[in-house]
Amino acid sequence: MNEKLLNKIKALLAKANCSSVTEEEAKAFMAKATELMTKHGLQLCDLPEDHVERTAFEIDKHSVDSGRRKREYDMAVGRILSDCFGVKIVHWTGHSTYGFYIIGTAEDAAVAKEILPMLQATMSRGFLRWQRENGITKWSSNEARAFYWGLHKGYVTASEEGKAKALEQASKDKQEQYGIILHNKDQAIQLWAAANMKTKPLKAETLGSKNGAYEAGFIQGATLKLIQPKKLK
Repeated sequence: MNEKLLNKIKALLAKANCSSVTEEEAKAFMAKATELMTKHGLQLCDLPEDHVERTAFEIDKHSVDSGRRKREYDMAVGRILSDCFGVKIVHWTGHSTYGFYIIGTAEDAAVAKEILPMLQATMSRGFLRWQRENGITKWSSNEARAFYWGLHKGYVTASEEGKAKALEQASKDKQEQYGIILHNKDQAIQLWAAANMKTKPLKAETLGSKNGAYEAGFIQGATLKLIQPKKLK
């Protein structure tokens, strides 16, 4: 993996968390870092560490209120955040609103929140575009669900392949370091959730047949090309 690129992303994240920058500047730095990480299929654990060993993580709960009712793509979005961005997602619903908790480090939660609206836009607008391209005018929940979960599978696959390629070029010590970081962070998140929250195992989603909608979603997810939302909430 290009060391110059990794250091550039790390520098952007450092600037985003610097107390001397304005809120607008911090958002711009975070957006650019997220854009580069998404484009190259990277996660925070891929970035160079200041210390060889890192075993302690400050885990906390970060709430996200959508201000709307739950939509069909929300579960797939949550799974992508969990599978690719080093956090645990716990969904919740109210009388007229839906949201979820992001459980993880402050840095991982910030990246997850930044990528969230892009994933939502990619899911919703991507499926509508696929319908138009195929002359489909009637909404189908089964096809929508297939597209969303196809996109999830494609994104996760591309992310894992990108990470595997990066590790192939890393030294044995660096590979072991990545393994330690991932294991300890995941363990810390699971222990925190078990001690602080009552969560139920997610039910297996019914994907239906791997039809054209699923394949279209997979291709879009596998290219790691996310749609920028028109308006961030």
